[in-house]
Amino acid sequence: MGNILIADDDKTCRDSIQKVLERQGHTVQTAGDIDSALKTLATRHFDLVVCDYRMPGITGIELLIELKARQSRVPVLMISACAHVNTEKAVLELGALDLLKTPSEDGK
Repeated sequence: MGNILIADDDKTCRDSIQKVLERQGHTVQTAGDIDSALKTLATRHFDLVVCDYRMPGITGIELLIELKARQSRVPVLMISACAHVNTEKAVLELGALDLLKTPSEDGK
């Protein structure tokens, strides 16, 4: 099973993803912001990073750019409640595996 980092400022979303992945046998660490995610990535190897596209301060896209600048080969799966075609195209061009739309708070 893999080591996975989840970076999302929404604790409920982070916890939900963590529970699902741990039930499947993965080791999961979480970060509530990009700075924490970058510090964690500097100290541990991860097989996958799941990152929210929109977060306060540095965005998920900036994390993706930073990882690619560091020559990191860790795959990044971007998630967003407000995914648009242009957003998806941008994250894929920057090297993300995919951009998955998560349910918004109003259920849409």
